[in-house]
Amino acid sequence: MHGSGEEPVNLRRGSRVSRFEKPSAPIQIHANQPPCDTALVKGFFLGLVLIVVVVISVLSVRPGGLRSQLRNVARRLRLALILSGIYLAVSTVLRLALPDNTATEAAMVAIGAALGITFLILGQDRQYDRR
Repeated sequence: MHGSGEEPVNLRRGSRVSRFEKPSAPIQIHANQPPCDTALVKGFFLGLVLIVVVVISVLSVRPGGLRSQLRNVARRLRLALILSGIYLAVSTVLRLALPDNTATEAAMVAIGAALGITFLILGQDRQYDRR
């Protein structure tokens, strides 16, 4: 039976089903739980949709309209990705050059603060055109 690929797989105590047959009943992980409980997953996706709706409604109320606000959001996201890449590169070099050093820890905090201030300065809203 080893070479045929038809070896039985034991799903439950006393039941023997080959790999190619479907089990007659759904497999339950716990005896007291229904086969599939999706309430938490539904809540998670409802929260994601709610976040998108709230963000769009808040951005559309701000001056300049939704389009300019979304441009600002995209610009800030690019800036955040660039600054976080800089932080990861610098912290990697510092960790490899000076492992287990308190001066390295202080330098990483200072670099993080400097990059945070850079984000606050460069991430401000641009002036919108009144037409």
